[in-house]
Amino acid sequence: MGLWEGEDIADINTALELAYDAIFIPGYYDKVGLILPQLAFYNIEHVALLGSREWNSPELVRLAGRYLGGGTFLDGFFADSPMPRVRGFVDRFRKNFGETPGVYSAQAYDAAGLFIEAVKGGAGNRLEVKEALAKFKGFPGVSGVLTILPSGDVERELFTLQVRHNAIVQENADIPDEVPPSAEATDPKG
Repeated sequence: MGLWEGEDIADINTALELAYDAIFIPGYYDKVGLILPQLAFYNIEHVALLGSREWNSPELVRLAGRYLGGGTFLDGFFADSPMPRVRGFVDRFRKNFGETPGVYSAQAYDAAGLFIEAVKGGAGNRLEVKEALAKFKGFPGVSGVLTILPSGDVERELFTLQVRHNAIVQENADIPDEVPPSAEATDPKG
């Protein structure tokens, strides 16, 4: 079998007729950076590209930025968020540690903030802290506005991110930076 040329290549590079509105491509940015040019090669266009938090890397833009065309993904933290509380946290973290915080640093910061608020609210022992944590609704964390559910799970607004103009930008940057008083945590003493 020889090299492909002329008509053979034209036959390979045909448009695929897809009846999809979107394609979800889970995986790390380095693998996605290899997949996206293949979609363009096969003329798969005009379809929304959706990804996972592993897309959140400037390297993805470097590897496949021209093929992303508005790719959208979610993450639990975005260090380049324009929200003031996130900016302040990121600036302080970089000053103290010399690096950009990740999602685990942001979640640890929020966990400490919840604990401090519980103690400030009067929780004096571990049972009172547990009770206070269960009452938090709308806590303004750097990893999103947090609510502790009755099950003990945390519900939070994720960062909706999109690739535009060869950069990752936050789509839902309009999340209120300050939580209205009606949504603030209640007094842990009840």
